Amino acid sequence: NEQGKFSLRLPAGDKYEIFILGFKDSTSYNVLDIPMPQGNAYYKSPFKIDIQFQPAKTFVLDDCNFDFGKATLQESSYTVLDELVAYMNRKADEKIEIGGHTDNIGSHEKNQKLSEERANTVRAYLLTKGIDPDRVTAKGYGMDEPIEENSTEQGRAKNRRTEVKIIE
Repeated sequence: NEQGKFSLRLPAGDKYEIFILGFKDSTSYNVLDIPMPQGNAYYKSPFKIDIQFQPAKTFVLDDCNFDFGKATLQESSYTVLDELVAYMNRKADEKIEIGGHTDNIGSHEKNQKLSEERANTVRAYLLTKGIDPDRVTAKGYGMDEPIEENSTEQGRAKNRRTEVKIIE
């Protein structure tokens, strides 16, 4: 149902692997062991098992790409952004922050402005898809929060990213 609750009938005496997949990096894995009743015993009534799922609070939109030095979305970005729209439609009570990040090539001011423009571009895309403006904020972080070293092209590529932060 809408709260993520479900029921199913499983035979006793076996182990079941439960894998829950959320948006992007959000996953949970559990093993459920239903022991075989002893002798002539049987389970007379259903029993409840709670499985906790903790979604990631911040994740990178890996395929959200922009033209070099600009805030223009590349067409390849639409797929992951449409997935985010679908997620937002399913989670109508959640609010998010779109965070734009850059590498350290160029001035601090230029990177700050570019990251803000890119975050606002993603926000604008979500709004055109019907997401309530009160649920989405945009913030540019410039080059201030790298996740890799900026000394290599691979590191700089990882630092040029768009993040989504779930706000509770």
